[in-house]
Amino acid sequence: MSRDIYRPPYGSSSGIPLSTSSSEATSLPAPTDRPAPIHGVPLDVLEEIFTSLINSLALAVDDYHGDRFPFSMLTISHVCVYWRDVSYSLASLWSFIFVPVRYLILRDEHCRERRDVDISIPPALINIYLQRSKDYPLSLFLFRMHDAMRRKGLRSTEDHTSDAIAVLRTQAHRWRELYISSVPSEFKDLPKLFTGLRNLTSLERLTCVKPFDVWEFRVFTTAVNLHWLDLGEYVRPGTTSSLFPYAQILHLILRSLDFQSTSLFPNITNVTMYGTPPQHFLSPSPALASNLVSLTICLTYFTQEHLPLYRGNVSLPQLRDLTIIYVGPVRNPFKAEYLTQDLIAVFSHRIQHLTLWRVPICVKDLITILEPLTELRHLGVHDPLPPVYRPYCPISHELIQRLATDPLFLPHVNSLDLMWQWHDVDEGMVMDMLLYRTGSTRFAKPYVPPSYLNGLIEQMRRWVV
Repeated sequence: MSRDIYRPPYGSSSGIPLSTSSSEATSLPAPTDRPAPIHGVPLDVLEEIFTSLINSLALAVDDYHGDRFPFSMLTISHVCVYWRDVSYSLASLWSFIFVPVRYLILRDEHCRERRDVDISIPPALINIYLQRSKDYPLSLFLFRMHDAMRRKGLRSTEDHTSDAIAVLRTQAHRWRELYISSVPSEFKDLPKLFTGLRNLTSLERLTCVKPFDVWEFRVFTTAVNLHWLDLGEYVRPGTTSSLFPYAQILHLILRSLDFQSTSLFPNITNVTMYGTPPQHFLSPSPALASNLVSLTICLTYFTQEHLPLYRGNVSLPQLRDLTIIYVGPVRNPFKAEYLTQDLIAVFSHRIQHLTLWRVPICVKDLITILEPLTELRHLGVHDPLPPVYRPYCPISHELIQRLATDPLFLPHVNSLDLMWQWHDVDEGMVMDMLLYRTGSTRFAKPYVPPSYLNGLIEQMRRWVV
């Protein structure tokens, strides 16, 4: 099972030709209005529902608000005997181990406070998940509970922290994903989770959202399959002299516009970055990512102004796929000159896949951006969602007409992903354009591919808006 946030951008995979058709819809059974008893819901439907639920929890740990975390698989298994049997058969969903860490507020009789940090779930609950996940690789999430989680009076003698860490350490050889979210800096027991470990050969993905120095732990030298790295806004990579296996990282997510950090990873092929330049940023030093093929950048009306600072200081000689995501406010237009001068124009002869996701930009500016991209193979443009002024929705009659009548405009594009919001662009107009460009009467309706951006967009909102 995969999470949406880790799917590569659409442009990094083979595009869907304009003439592709599908018979999936004709193979579906006819819809019915009859209600189904709980034991009549097919296994594959329940599995999809349960999988969506667990994935939603995994995406929520960065911004969880509540006094108790919902251990959903345990709840599902207690609904009825049918759901229990189904849930027990889905070992992959039990492999998501959520470990909430909380502040424990201690008050004495004089109302003086002392803050401690502990793990709030008993090891017995962790053991239930470990047993029911069988031998499936584990996804381990450590995150902070909401500050409203308080306990007054004397501290309980029952502290689960040491025992919980001990249980998790015994399964380190099964860790496939390690997600360290907003863990309090006062959590002094966290290094005990790594110290002395000898086997992380199953680890493929590492996320560190808030500052925690993972770079000096020797155990990561055994993580021979670690290829995904996600670093939070205030997490800085170590130095090349540290023990961390930088050369193994192929997919990098940076929650800041920090091109300089990419130089530490000589073999990265995919980078996603969003937010603002790091706080230490004054003037960028030259950055080289010689193997970078795919770049995704999330911008706002304010952070886009940082792009000119990188002009002439970033070298991406292998870049082929570029995705620009715009996250509010939608009523403010995107300053296209930043995009043309500082990103696309530099790589115009190499870019083959371009996606503009909800970027409020005028159609004339979009056409200006697209005209130099003579080697472009895939173009994805999604209009911003309402409320937005019509001039800033770039999919328009003018764009469709240019695609339909100018053979020199994007001559090699064979894959389109268009999503428009206004009724002055209709399906017939797009069909006529496709007919002109393909020279064929046999093609499917405009294709909207599944995209990892749907799963990423809400997480980005929490960090950049």
